Amino acid sequence: MNFKLKAFIQNAVSKLPEEFSYNIYFLLQRNFGSLRADKIDYIQHFKSANELLSSFERANIEYKDKQFLELGTGRTVIIPLALWLCGVNSVTTVDKNPYLNEDIMNDYLGYMQKNREIIEEALGGRVIGTKFDYLLENIKPKSFKTSDFGISYISPADAQKLDFADGSFDIFYSWDVLEHIPKDILIGVFKEVFRVLKKDGFMLNNIDYSDHFAYSDKNISAINFLQFNDKEFDELAGNRYMYMNRLRHSDFTAIFGDIGFCELFANKKGDEPLLEKAESVGFVLDSKFSNYSADDINTTSAVIISTKK
Repeated sequence: MNFKLKAFIQNAVSKLPEEFSYNIYFLLQRNFGSLRADKIDYIQHFKSANELLSSFERANIEYKDKQFLELGTGRTVIIPLALWLCGVNSVTTVDKNPYLNEDIMNDYLGYMQKNREIIEEALGGRVIGTKFDYLLENIKPKSFKTSDFGISYISPADAQKLDFADGSFDIFYSWDVLEHIPKDILIGVFKEVFRVLKKDGFMLNNIDYSDHFAYSDKNISAINFLQFNDKEFDELAGNRYMYMNRLRHSDFTAIFGDIGFCELFANKKGDEPLLEKAESVGFVLDSKFSNYSADDINTTSAVIISTKK
């Protein structure tokens, strides 16, 4: 779909009364978009959980029997469930909006019932067999209880004012979430994350720096949105469904460092010379991004692991 047409639809739906807007947007996604049952990539969340755990292992961080905090639940609790299957003690997952959807979750649970070996392989052989047995024995259609599997779901939640005591969690993580949060709110969120993490706690953030319109419009590049000034881009994507802060990797490392986190590990992706290719056909960065290095512009995602200084 042309990105401008998609933006027009999202902006129109976002202007409807909030609850009605959410329902309409979900129906559009469910019937025509990425949430159609025949379009859902069921294994992707398990692969994401595998990458998360692999990153901890590369950084020599123990995750088994630990208490996790997740920001940005989304439509399912599959990543928290995968972590629990692999030995994590518990996952508390918080979200600004109550997007968790019973029908989508049931689709995933049905997939899990039929594809145990595929899931175990996707999770790198880490699955604890007795936990998967327990899951299969206790899956009940339309009555999945997150608390039965070490998961606590809290929404709506303000991640800048979490109702947890200092030092409540061993590990914090987010996955493809931070790029959708304005910078001033991000600072408040991570001050709070710093507070609720234990002194020897860790955090992992997988951040997608690319233009998300490029996932559905193959005629634009992953840096297409960097040609617009703030006013232009706000008119295009300043709605609740497609907001992107356009922060680059260096911006996030600066935010984390200023709050008091020390980076232990960063796996950046984006070796392709996107900027050079785009400029060769007339692409011009907005002046807001002119002082960033080519490497910063070309970096499309990263997994960053940090600890308290």
